[in-house]
Amino acid sequence: MKSILIAALLLGCTSLYAQKAPATDSADGKFYSKGGANRALNIDAGVTTSHQVTIKGQVVPYKVTAGTLPVWDEDGKAIAALEYTYYERTDITNKSTRPLIISFNGGPGSASVWMHIAYTGPRILEIDSEGYPIQPYGIKENPYSVLDVADIVFVNPVNTGYSRILIKDTPKEKFFGVNADIKYLAEWLNNFVTRKSRWTSPKYIIGESYGTTRVSGLALELQNTHWMYLNGVILVSPTELGRMSHHQPRGSCSCRASSLAGRSLTTRRTITAGRSMAATFSTRQMQPFSAVRSGSWRSPTTRS
Repeated sequence: MKSILIAALLLGCTSLYAQKAPATDSADGKFYSKGGANRALNIDAGVTTSHQVTIKGQVVPYKVTAGTLPVWDEDGKAIAALEYTYYERTDITNKSTRPLIISFNGGPGSASVWMHIAYTGPRILEIDSEGYPIQPYGIKENPYSVLDVADIVFVNPVNTGYSRILIKDTPKEKFFGVNADIKYLAEWLNNFVTRKSRWTSPKYIIGESYGTTRVSGLALELQNTHWMYLNGVILVSPTELGRMSHHQPRGSCSCRASSLAGRSLTTRRTITAGRSMAATFSTRQMQPFSAVRSGSWRSPTTRS
């Protein structure tokens, strides 16, 4: 497990390298870097291992999948592959009542590494109350992880972690831009939720920094284009969403993001007061997952 989390940290730190790594046309369903066939990454695969963690005094068994799923264009051709890490509690049999949290960091250009190993994941870095690493460097169990009450998927957008563009002549505008980012990620999430059979699960989406812009827009895009209605939107260190409307066309995803997030949090009553998660590494940096941890989400039949 330690090797998996250290690798995840390296993925976040290699985002700059990822931007320099050239995409290569691949007919065999793999991405090849300059290193050749010995450095190939399957664009649609996963590796699953099993573990356990103690959260709030309770032993929680889980499995974690490190995998990739493609992004397709309008003609059904795979043009990119996104890498993700997916945590599932294994002693839960009814997934239809088990919440799923979809997690993003910001940047743009940052992998989901800090949400993963500094906040909500079952293992976090050894750091002090101000967020500085403690020597000797390492990881520890996260007693405040939300894995006891919800499954989590950490998603790395294109050019972060191991996520790559596959076809070298693919227009960069497909991925890089406020609305382009929202559009392709919404399509990818539709695929992920379908593959993992999580359509009936309560679904929350969380973003940090620029990720707050991303997830607010995703809430609208998922609802309007994919008929995926989220149970809640969680914003960590929010950006000034309203200011973006001055630079975006009326009715665009980013222009309407702030009001969409507000509707998700208030009129649908999905986020309410609950017990605090306590600070994972600083009381000044993060706020609690009130609705998920207090069980205040409502099923489609009871939601007002």
